[in-house]
Parts: sequence; structure tokens; C-alpha cells
Amino acid sequence: MQKLEQTNSILKNIFDPRKKTFNVFVQPGEKQVKKEFPLEVKVRYIEYYLEKHWQEIVGENLVKNCAVSKLQGNTLLIKTKSSLFANELFMMKKLLLQKINKALDGRMRVVDLKFHTGKIDVNYSNEEVIKDVEPVLSIIKCPVCGAKMLSDNKLCNVCERNERKKLHESIVELLKIQPWLNFIDCQQYIKCDRIAFLDAKEALENFYFEKVRLGYAEEIDNCMAVMLLTGKNALEIDEKTFNNSLEFLRRKQDVLTSRI
Repeated sequence: MQKLEQTNSILKNIFDPRKKTFNVFVQPGEKQVKKEFPLEVKVRYIEYYLEKHWQEIVGENLVKNCAVSKLQGNTLLIKTKSSLFANELFMMKKLLLQKINKALDGRMRVVDLKFHTGKIDVNYSNEEVIKDVEPVLSIIKCPVCGAKMLSDNKLCNVCERNERKKLHESIVELLKIQPWLNFIDCQQYIKCDRIAFLDAKEALENFYFEKVRLGYAEEIDNCMAVMLLTGKNALEIDEKTFNNSLEFLRRKQDVLTSRI
């Protein structure tokens, strides 16, 4: 007597889309007939397979907030708890695709993911998993524009970029007036981190250094370049230092063109 296979194993063998045909069960003595798998059967199997292994694919912290919705060609539709969470998953699309295709193990290849909101019906027996998810979904508002945020950042991404840009411009304007300032001196006028200061100073240096190197700097440009290079004000720079600095900058080949 042949060993009976488990039901799940039989289903996998029959509906696996990698198999082009399947045998039709006939009466003893009759000829076996092979038939093509209907496309709809293959699609339904992939959806079932992904649903069954979804927690293994996305992990315990994500499975409560997203689920397999529908397979359309090589695009998988994923249902999310909210549009905000859909945006978070969109940022993880590349990683999700890798995990999904690894789970499918050659049964088919998903090439794109699309997200939409809907009710997520998932049962949990482990309450700790639910507690771990809650902090991720805590929503706060940006104090500047009022946009919703998932993280504990002080500002949303857009406002944060705008603030960094304004800070950058402020530091540049300050250095145009006092190009000899260092980071510590800058703090007396503008509160910023060292990275923001160095980024603004580098942009200004590249702008004036490039004008000197290419030979179209005016006298004021030469003065700005030398003060930026030496960290000294005009009264502290003698003629020899001034000329040597300009000669150094004219030979300097690694200056990057920069817009300030």
C-alpha cells in the first residue's frame, strides 16, 4: 500500500504553477489524461500561498497592518491599515519584493507592489506582538505644517528639509560677511550643528576657490577666497600670505563647482 501524502502536500503538488499539466483521475485500466492548469487556478494558489506565509514574509511587527489582497499579472496588491502605513511600506518596496519572491521559490516572480487601504483581519494569540506594533503606528503632527507623522521626529520630512535649507542659507550669508568665522564663533550668531556649518562653509569655499582657480575672480572674490582659506580677517593677512594663498588656489585641482 502506497504511503498516503498529507492533504497540504497534495494541494501543493497539484496547484503549483511551475507544473504545466496535471493528471486527470480515471477509472482503473483507462488511459491517463493530462490537462493544462487553468490560469485562474495558478493565481488563486499563489494568493493562498502568500496569505499562508505572510507573517513569515513581513514579520510579526508588520503582519497586523498589511495583508495580501489580490494578484494581477506580476503585480501584487497589498491591503494596508491606513494610507500613512501604505506610504511607509512603499518606502520598503524593494525589500518586500525580495522577501516575497524568496518565499515563492520560483513558483512565479512578483515584479511590482501596489498598496491600498482596507480592513485587516488578523487573529493574534500573542498580545506582546500587538504591543510591539502600537508604537510604530503612533501618529503625531508636524508643528509647522500639521502633516501627520509616524516617527518621533520634531518635523515632517518636508519641513525638516526646508529648515535645513534656511539654516544653510543663513550660515552662508553670515560667512559672506565674516568669512574667517569657525564653528565655535558661528554659535554666537546662529545655533547649528557642526555638519551644517561645515556644509555651508564648503559650499562657499568651492564657489570662491573655483573663481580664483579659473582666473575670473575679481579683487573682492580674491579677498573672500583667502579669508576662507586662512580663517583670518583682512587686517591679519599680509601681502605675502595673500599672494601665496592665491597661488595655492590657482594650482588646486580638486575644487568642486558649487551653487550657494
